Amino acid sequence: QEDSQIISEEAIERLGRELQDPEGFEIYGEVQTWLAAELGIKASDKVVHSTVR
Repeated sequence: QEDSQIISEEAIERLGRELQDPEGFEIYGEVQTWLAAELGIKASDKVVHSTVR
């Protein structure tokens, strides 16, 4: 996908489960990598930041 400005509810739910893992993400770049690898979503820093805040 192109740079996504909106992340779907399903993707947010999956990301939320990943974020609850104590071994989860340390930086936003890791979230971006996970979104791309697992869901095929290429999200900007701004979108990732606003989603995980």
